[in-house]
Amino acid sequence: MHFTDGEAGLALGFQSALRREAAHADAAIEARDAEIVRLRRQLAHASISNRDLIVERGQRNIDLLLEIRARQHRRQ
Repeated sequence: MHFTDGEAGLALGFQSALRREAAHADAAIEARDAEIVRLRRQLAHASISNRDLIVERGQRNIDLLLEIRARQHRRQ
């Protein structure tokens, strides 16, 4: 089977276009993966911050309950 110069040029053009599209797709995948990593880091940081807030609020509630108990004990 023989290809004409025009057919060969057309095939090379398609091949080049496919490579460009593949490169763009790879770049998009890499950008998406980088965004996923960034969001996971933010989530981990937010989780730590939320844990700290929960612990702090819990400690304040404990302190408040102990203060209420101490006041009630003093009244008796």
